[in-house]
Amino acid sequence: MRRLRLALVLVGLASCAEAPVAAPRAAVSPSAPVDVATPATEPAIPSQAVSPPEPTPSAVTEPPAAEMRPLPLLVPVPGDKPVRVALAPSGVDGVIVYFHGVCGDAEAFRAFEGAALRFGTLISLSGDERCDTPGRFRWGLDVRSQRRRIGAAMAAVSPLRGAPLDRSRVVLVGYSQGALRVEALGVAYPEEFPRLVVIAGPRAPHLDGFRKSQSIALVGGAWDLRTHLMEGAAKLVRRGLRAEYTELPGARHGQYGPEAERVLGEVFTWLYAAPAP
Repeated sequence: MRRLRLALVLVGLASCAEAPVAAPRAAVSPSAPVDVATPATEPAIPSQAVSPPEPTPSAVTEPPAAEMRPLPLLVPVPGDKPVRVALAPSGVDGVIVYFHGVCGDAEAFRAFEGAALRFGTLISLSGDERCDTPGRFRWGLDVRSQRRRIGAAMAAVSPLRGAPLDRSRVVLVGYSQGALRVEALGVAYPEEFPRLVVIAGPRAPHLDGFRKSQSIALVGGAWDLRTHLMEGAAKLVRRGLRAEYTELPGARHGQYGPEAERVLGEVFTWLYAAPAP
């Protein structure tokens, strides 16, 4: 009996070792038809797991991320501080002038640089007065001096492109304290600066100073104080001005958030849709 039992055990073990093992689904040829009887708990593996597709044209032609773009040029300006410049492609002759926040980063425009360069060359001025932090500046109140500085910067940048910048297609963009200077320049010189982008301004815009010839985009961060900007845009519209409020998702004060390229691209599209006076 003992020999008989041992023989039965050995036969059982042999049959288990020889049982066929199901091949994994990843080994299935991508050209094979999908098994419609496959249970829901075992999803079919897509063909790209075996053979990755070629990148689509849209993925290739999208502008590179800010960290992949060349660093801005530091362009000397006679009688003034150098300006930081990102040159637009040939044939794009608009100008976007950036005013940073108080003691802020003059290269913060890189958050939306790709969107801006579709419309014009980016020129970033440094503030008028030194801050305690080396290399940082704040803005003074002299709009005549700031107007002169903008003109001198454009004159210095034009030769780098081999063609003059179109001064009828200027957009001023200001952040926080820079937003107040952009507003002041637009009020003082509406014919020269008819298109304004006021971002994270610390107060509502002064309604009485603006004229109907201007297009004014007020922009606030979703996690920043912004009620005064929304209400300011609504009041400008009620006065017959071309104005709108736009929001930067996920942005606190001092930030542009993860969707700056999209949001500012829409703002520039809206601004340039109206002809200059």
